[in-house]
Amino acid sequence: MRLLHTTGFNDHERLRYKLVIYENLVASTLKIIDALNRHRIPFTNDVKVQSTSFLALNDGDTKSLTALTAEAAAKDLLDGKYPYTNTHKDLPRSLYVALRLISGDAAVQTVLDKYYSYGITDNIVYFYRNLERIFATSYVPTNSDILHARAPTSGIHETIFEPTKSTNHMTYRMIDVGGQRSERRKWIHSFEGVDLLLFIANAAGYNQIIEEDNSTNQMEEAFMIYRQIINSHWFSGKPVIIFLNKMDLLRTNLNRDSFTAAFPSFEQFALKSSKKRLIDQILAFYTKRFLDISPSRDAVYVHETTAIDTELIKKTMMSVDDIIIQQSLQKLLM
Repeated sequence: MRLLHTTGFNDHERLRYKLVIYENLVASTLKIIDALNRHRIPFTNDVKVQSTSFLALNDGDTKSLTALTAEAAAKDLLDGKYPYTNTHKDLPRSLYVALRLISGDAAVQTVLDKYYSYGITDNIVYFYRNLERIFATSYVPTNSDILHARAPTSGIHETIFEPTKSTNHMTYRMIDVGGQRSERRKWIHSFEGVDLLLFIANAAGYNQIIEEDNSTNQMEEAFMIYRQIINSHWFSGKPVIIFLNKMDLLRTNLNRDSFTAAFPSFEQFALKSSKKRLIDQILAFYTKRFLDISPSRDAVYVHETTAIDTELIKKTMMSVDDIIIQQSLQKLLM
């Protein structure tokens, strides 16, 4: 939203995202190591790091780094050997070597193929692919890096989008709240005076679990949260826009895991559906689930989105503008 409706991120804010990306890389890699340990899958140690000019600029001993194995790098990571706190400095190159060894290991690839089953965030594949750029000298996160970064929302955050052409010359006041279970008690009573609810669900979450208990299906959790929110008196008669996000990942996941395995009732739904394509049937299934929960279906709008596709988000937000304008006109005519 900030990339669409404001000047975006300044240099100071971009540098702060270096720490977020570092934390994402370390946290997800530690989860991968934990998955290997729990399933007793040994590292193959089949990746070797070559001494290059890139490593010559390293913060550590190049000779010892080139002798490192994935297993040893994993132990170092578990021991907290690669700290990073000063975003004005480059990310530690020794961590780059460790992540190159770990991410390239054949055993790790087996976990990455099922990352969603272990509570590992989907951005890890993107960051692994961009390790050399991220650990380069004077690295500054790009828009794409920021869109892929995951920084859980804590508390309640308000952002004002001033009137511009991209906002149809309207002022938006967006209140962003954390969806984690520990955060909900902070905001469940904070919706007084809102004009519209924008609810974002991970459409690819049908085969993923939430971090809080490592067992609950992400989409089932989304339906439960939506039920709690939509029945609040603050939203009585208010329009609701549901973003089914990460459609790109949903399409990818469907090549690997059955949707019916997660939602057995989908089989009968699909047989009765007029939709021919599987992806359209799933979207219709999600939409029906949300509509069945909603006290009124009259002002519930469902859109498919991909957060990293700013053009798609821009087109979707244009329809959001139209809904807000329609609601404002109705108020004037009442």
